[in-house]
Amino acid sequence: MFCASCGNQLELAVEACGTCGAPAKTQAVVPERLSKASRDAMGALKRFVIDPVGGLGAAYEGLGERGALDVGILLAIVADFALVIGMTMAVKRAIGVFSQYTPGGGEGNGFVLFLKELLLGAIPIACLAITLILIQAAARNGLRGVSRALFIAGATVVPFAMFMLLVGLIGVANFEVVAILLMFALCYTILILFSGCRDVLRLSAATAAVCVPSILLITAWLAKVVVVAAM
Repeated sequence: MFCASCGNQLELAVEACGTCGAPAKTQAVVPERLSKASRDAMGALKRFVIDPVGGLGAAYEGLGERGALDVGILLAIVADFALVIGMTMAVKRAIGVFSQYTPGGGEGNGFVLFLKELLLGAIPIACLAITLILIQAAARNGLRGVSRALFIAGATVVPFAMFMLLVGLIGVANFEVVAILLMFALCYTILILFSGCRDVLRLSAATAAVCVPSILLITAWLAKVVVVAAM
């Protein structure tokens, strides 16, 4: 947050501004943090969309640990919504009954169904974050905390979530366009994950290259286990 008196940026836990001494007003912490995370997320997106190999590490360093944690969580939430909405729209268009998107198809329990779909969509994202945390711990390179793993996980799921949202908008009948979008989504996912392992988790390029398919396989397996156990 920022000092209401002089505009100096303040840490979240301080009671007074270190520049002018004015009392810190904490009532706007959550809105300010969310607003800052939104701006930071847009900046990070621009970096790794333009440069998926080199942009992720630079984005993390620019955000810092706390900023990267907020951005990672925000990207994951947005990706979850995009994934669920896009998949629902795509299914409805595929079976020929799509008219206007309403969670749950406009049924009385539509909101509850939509929440269940969001929870289901969050499972692979959470499994990816857990896998990255395990990779970070196994690397034993002195890195602490979960901000790196959550930042990488949030960034990694964005391409496929955007792919599903676009498929929901254009429909699966446009096979050639869907195939092109899928290729871009897969390539960006792999490149971003590789960049995250190399530049954010600080693994060697050779180790990162081996970790990428391993992470995807472990994530898929964990997600399958969780989904089966939940049913």
